[in-house]
Amino acid sequence: MNETTYDLLGIGIGPFNLGLAALTENISGLKCLFLDENNSFSWHAGMLMPWARMQVPFHADLVTLADPCNKYSYLSFLKAKNRLFRFTILEKYFPLRSEYDDYCKWVAIQLKTLCFGFRCERVTYDNNLHIYKVFAWNTYDKQTECFYTKHLVIGIGSVPHVPECARDKMPLPYLFHSSAYLQCKEALPDKGDVTIIGSGQSAGEIFYDLLEQYPHQIKKLRWLTRSTFFPMDYSKFSCEMTSPEYVDYFYSLDSALKEEILSRQAHLYKGINTSLIDAIYDKLYLLSLTHPSLYSDISLNNHCELKEIQPNGSGMSLRFFHREKKQCFELATGAVILATGYEYPFPSFLQSVRERLSFDDEGRLAAQRNYSIDKEGRTIFVQNAELHTHGFNSADLGLGVYRNIIIINTLLAREHYSLGDGNIFQTFDAPAGIPPDMPLKEAIQDTFSRVLIPEG
Repeated sequence: MNETTYDLLGIGIGPFNLGLAALTENISGLKCLFLDENNSFSWHAGMLMPWARMQVPFHADLVTLADPCNKYSYLSFLKAKNRLFRFTILEKYFPLRSEYDDYCKWVAIQLKTLCFGFRCERVTYDNNLHIYKVFAWNTYDKQTECFYTKHLVIGIGSVPHVPECARDKMPLPYLFHSSAYLQCKEALPDKGDVTIIGSGQSAGEIFYDLLEQYPHQIKKLRWLTRSTFFPMDYSKFSCEMTSPEYVDYFYSLDSALKEEILSRQAHLYKGINTSLIDAIYDKLYLLSLTHPSLYSDISLNNHCELKEIQPNGSGMSLRFFHREKKQCFELATGAVILATGYEYPFPSFLQSVRERLSFDDEGRLAAQRNYSIDKEGRTIFVQNAELHTHGFNSADLGLGVYRNIIIINTLLAREHYSLGDGNIFQTFDAPAGIPPDMPLKEAIQDTFSRVLIPEG
């Protein structure tokens, strides 16, 4: 049993808690520890195609937006790898995803507060000592160990979302989630007929990757989505919505309005990079010049919602519903890739302290403005589990640094890292000066009275 009482214990070591570990490393008097069940740092291993790029710029790394001179910045990583000069000549704003993964691994091996190979099983609270007890299975020593901490930061990440109609079919061969794409890719040519379901970046990357194997290995390729193949909005004023100011605004809204707004914001965080859309279209055009059968071999269909999957010989039979035509149709395929996103389930190891946590009317964890989920509002924090409370940008890697600033400053009860203000040009709230409940006629008269110059 570890007798040390930590000020902060992080459960899960993804980019967000890794950044928190980096930013707390040199804070005097702050004892931190981070646990993860994996044997080493691993981030989206199934989607690390060598050409795939991030959807955030290189400066949205683990530390830069809080501490630009930090030794764990992305530029410091490039310098250490002797790539900085070539990177500047490359002039690519968005890093390769595989290189970002290398960057995180480079940071992880230097931090002394990370412990891999520990799977959290249970968390309890000692009312006498006012501390949490974290019970974790040591996968190396094959025994449970107990850790004491005053504060917890949950950063276990999300899990693959599988449509309800497919959940009991996942044991079928050649049916898998996009998160396992690279591990399953080699077997796909054996089927020759592949169907991708989903509308986001992962679906687009897999479609583009498999186009490289057409027509010699992949004979038929389909891409179906229940929405459209829409691009990510990366315009300047939309990017300002990944700011602390927008988080403040969104958090202030009532829950019903938040849900309505989120339903209209898919283009801000679920879309496909315009550069990838262009690359797919260019590839399709080039293939069409030399392969007339492309029009029957490759198809892209939108507004198609998956309703049923059934085994069919060595393949599968899929039933879809066209959401605009209100028609059902079926198709047969050899393999199905579900690029259907991710979800955040309630961590089972928190069940023992559930009564200490805050929930909303939907039964979801109700994160407070400082990202705490305990009723005291200062002892248990979450990373990337607050989309419904803080907004669409909860998964944004750049904003993860801002969230860590909030958590660190809350723990220290002082401003260790500056939050800054005036970060953006636009204002999201109603302009000051006119009460929101003022009748239109009075509001107009009030406005004129403010701008008219008195006589004399």
